[in-house]
Amino acid sequence: MHTILPALLLACLLQAPANDPHQFPATQNTTTPRPEFEVATIKPHPLGDRTISLGGDAGRYAAKNVTLKLLVEQAYDVPSDQVSGGPDWTGTQSFDIEAKILDDTWEKIGKLGYHLQQQAIRPMLQSLLADRFRLVLRKEPRELRVYALVVAKGGPRLRPAGSPRLAERFTRGAFYAMALDQDNIPVAELADFLQGHFKRTVLDQTGLEGNYRIAFAVPIPPENSDIDVDSAVFQALDDQLGLKLESRKAIVDTIVVEHADQPSDN
Repeated sequence: MHTILPALLLACLLQAPANDPHQFPATQNTTTPRPEFEVATIKPHPLGDRTISLGGDAGRYAAKNVTLKLLVEQAYDVPSDQVSGGPDWTGTQSFDIEAKILDDTWEKIGKLGYHLQQQAIRPMLQSLLADRFRLVLRKEPRELRVYALVVAKGGPRLRPAGSPRLAERFTRGAFYAMALDQDNIPVAELADFLQGHFKRTVLDQTGLEGNYRIAFAVPIPPENSDIDVDSAVFQALDDQLGLKLESRKAIVDTIVVEHADQPSDN
């Protein structure tokens, strides 16, 4: 069975200081204060429980049954094909994390939409990984097989920002292999959403500027296999949005784990 949880992460451009263009901010010694959680606990995930979750209640961050590799993907908003290196355990050993956001910080970001909240939380997670796992990362350009999101032959079917919701596209109580219903977002966020499913870099090469109301729903196919779900995504992109994905090779800035330790005590 193939189960996909809808998720949308904002693209985050990672810029390192000029004195070291290959290092990430959270892995450097710097006089600039880093955003941090007020307090955080990291524990080994109990054996036998296979549930994976990322999220948390208001003012908190929680991750259950996650590897360090998955945490790096979330902290730096990249798909799995852009993370490599590190000890073997970074991709196999699972942890549970509970963290509290500073009250003053939550006062500011708690009123924001979900995606802007995640954008604000990522630097805190980066700091946590650097402090507790002694994580050191570097950038490395690599040629990867990617998907290019382009306009399909019939032209785009995107609706302007502010358009009413397409209620008929989303059946109440129904489950979907993938679903996105967001207003006032650029096509680049759709590309980011898609790469969360494919675990592969998706580049926005539509040339479409501005923001849109994007309503995209992929019913679960009868067989629900990886191939069937992917085929359903391709078809829904064309039918609903007038877009398509093309497989290409491209040079992409990837993340290499240079060093990581088992997490320090809570």
